[in-house]
Formats: sequence, structure tokens, C-alpha cells
Amino acid sequence: MLFDSVYRVPAQDRMSPLVIGVTFSYEHGRWLVLHNQDSNGPAS
Repeated sequence: MLFDSVYRVPAQDRMSPLVIGVTFSYEHGRWLVLHNQDSNGPAS
């Protein structure tokens, strides 16, 4: 799953685009996160 997100710090008037990729697996009746990869920049 790929999320296009924004990290904001209003007090510093700063905003950074982020791409967050998460990989899930369903095992023994529950969802597990196998991999979480964050990176700078907008999704393209």
C-alpha cells in the first residue's frame, strides 16, 4: 500500500511531502506489518 502524505510543522512554517509504503501480511487470523518504508518527495 502506498500513501502520499505531508509532514507539517506549523510553528516553523515548514511542510514536506512524503511517500509512505507499507507491506502487510495476513497470518493466523491477524494482519501484520512486514515492511514500512518512508521517503521524502511526492508520489509520481
